[in-house]
Amino acid sequence: MVSIIVPCYNQEAYLADTLDSILEQSYQHWECLMIDDGSTDHTGQIALEYCKRDKRFKYFYQENAGVSAARNTAFQHIQGNYVQFLDGDDMIQPEKLRSQVEYLEAHTDVQIVISDFIEVSSKAEMHRKHGLTPNEYRKSMDGKIMSSILVHGNYIRINAPLARRSVYINPVFDPSLKAIEDWDLWIRLALENGHFHFLDTANGHAVIRTSSIGLSSDLEGMQKHYIPVLQKVFFHPKAQMKVRFFALLRASFMCLDRLFRGKKIRLYPNNKIAFASLLVIGSTLFLPLFAINKLRLLLKS
Repeated sequence: MVSIIVPCYNQEAYLADTLDSILEQSYQHWECLMIDDGSTDHTGQIALEYCKRDKRFKYFYQENAGVSAARNTAFQHIQGNYVQFLDGDDMIQPEKLRSQVEYLEAHTDVQIVISDFIEVSSKAEMHRKHGLTPNEYRKSMDGKIMSSILVHGNYIRINAPLARRSVYINPVFDPSLKAIEDWDLWIRLALENGHFHFLDTANGHAVIRTSSIGLSSDLEGMQKHYIPVLQKVFFHPKAQMKVRFFALLRASFMCLDRLFRGKKIRLYPNNKIAFASLLVIGSTLFLPLFAINKLRLLLKS
């Protein structure tokens, strides 16, 4: 069975579309756990209406604690062998669950199977997106390969993977991260040598709204969490040296960028002083590269 986790906060305008996309799945052996993270609109009422329509929908309410805490709450109640994350303003196409479940059941060495995703704008324009480069498509990747890719950016949208429940260790999401918590999760799974596979199936993609109230539209909200995530990567005991190098390189560039824009720099509590010292060294070493990159962007604009 697939456990679909739907955190939602004030998403009355989109939640019905999200839940309808679940009902339209060709694979029907699922449960849907809706975690209402303290909504003040009609989100809870809509969720309860779906619970009345289909007993596979389950509704839980909690005081507002953020999307990471909401998803972690769901893990206390799930019963499925597979886990699908689905934000309360996004959707999945009808063949997504069936195709990914069938692949995982046929390939026991793979823990996480990833689909393409489609972005939908407020004007209902649809654009198919590829998280990985063309050479990485339709390939199975072990944790070493995947961590060396993910350290450069979050190429996996939260709704795209279906994963075995056994791959997750509580707490699944870091509640201190109010954004890019999914990037942090995928990197940690990769560093623990999780086995990923990209699967391209017709009508089996995640559908992402690009103009809703979700955190994905809050660029500054995401950027201030980049450095703490890269800090965690740098000190992870299983990180390869090249992964540590690129983590420090990216963190140094982001540190310089935030200083350049007059923004505060946030660090993760563990190894805070050690990483701050490394950032001072890294920012000094990489300052010329940062300046050249900034100049190039200014000339382009």
